[in-house]
Amino acid sequence: MDIGELLARCRQDDQHAWGELIRRFSPPVRTVARSFRLQPVDCEDVCQLTWIQMIEGIRSIQHAGKLRAWVVTVARREAMRHRARSDRQVPMGGGHEFRDIVDTSVTPEERAMAQAEAASVRAAVQLLGPDQRALLLLLFSEAPASYTEISARLGIPRGSIGPTRRRALEQMKALLASEDWVNGR
Repeated sequence: MDIGELLARCRQDDQHAWGELIRRFSPPVRTVARSFRLQPVDCEDVCQLTWIQMIEGIRSIQHAGKLRAWVVTVARREAMRHRARSDRQVPMGGGHEFRDIVDTSVTPEERAMAQAEAASVRAAVQLLGPDQRALLLLLFSEAPASYTEISARLGIPRGSIGPTRRRALEQMKALLASEDWVNGR
């Protein structure tokens, strides 16, 4: 079935045609979403929002030959919105950003020690100033941000990221090595 016929059948609410349209155009929509370096769940949101736009705008598409460009443009706009929204969110929660990944190759004792150490690190992170904490969270997240992205997100000069990182890590090292910390005071 050619694109023109597919488009006409979608305008008549033919569910099979909609399924075929989504099957054909999902790969470029996913490619656009992934090109914005979104998390997988956010890529799925972009795809869903693109299809919602398609449903709402199907009658405004005059030329079947421009359907692919229309879909890609909508996906790009949705991905940009999603990216802008996620760029404004800096995780500042209770330290769950540094959660442990369970490794079955270690003994329960080793796992308990690792969890205690991780809890100490999370607690030390919480004692840092908000700027240092935000910087470390961006640098050491599962998808670390580049210095350029960090500079834009936090509004700090790119050249001060390294020194700020070093000071934050030194402060954490001193905290974790202090006798009061070790003795739980």
